[in-house]
Amino acid sequence: MLTPALTPCLLGSFRDAEDYGRYTRRDSATIRANRTPPGPRPAPPAPSYITIPVNFIINFLFFAIPRTYIAHVQHASEYQGRLANIQTKWENYIGRLVQEYQDFMLIVSENAFWPELR
Repeated sequence: MLTPALTPCLLGSFRDAEDYGRYTRRDSATIRANRTPPGPRPAPPAPSYITIPVNFIINFLFFAIPRTYIAHVQHASEYQGRLANIQTKWENYIGRLVQEYQDFMLIVSENAFWPELR
């Protein structure tokens, strides 16, 4: 007796084994390409004459801050089973951003209005 959970596994393995050895590698690659749905292809990597200056600008001129923001956004966007978790992560992230901005503005305003404190 087949259980409902085991049936798709058995059918999939049967379909894989059904054509085993029937086609050459080239033929099976074209068949597989025809079976896969068309979709966006991953972008090719950028050439080194672009990546080297961009990495220099990001790492040295901007102190790698854009990379940390991207890492924080990716962490806040991770789905781990509940939408409430994502909302909580985003609220915490936005709270940290607001706190960083407030601290930065406080330092800038102190240096601008009271330069003798430096």
